Amino acid sequence: MAGRLKGDEGQDIHMVYCVRDRSEAIGLETFEAQAEKLSNFSFTLHDSKTDGRLDAVKLAASSVVDPAEADLWFCGPPLLRKAIEKGLKDLGKKPKRVEFEQFQFR
Repeated sequence: MAGRLKGDEGQDIHMVYCVRDRSEAIGLETFEAQAEKLSNFSFTLHDSKTDGRLDAVKLAASSVVDPAEADLWFCGPPLLRKAIEKGLKDLGKKPKRVEFEQFQFR
């Protein structure tokens, strides 16, 4: 999806890409190229091996978009999403809307 952005989306987009280790980051070149090219797109690579577990404090600190003024689109494990949502709410930065995929291993 990031590769299809054109910069005319009418909103700022900040993506947090969380991986266990930087070597797992697939498509990193696309995100870097789009962030260089488009003024409305930025991203943070969160490497859990060096940065620790992602939580709401780290998410809010790394984002150029105020979570309280944004929609949160989440793809990842439900427990992480719920922890992030609760943490943002506790910080007074509850997103306007939360969209997520049904991301569960069966």
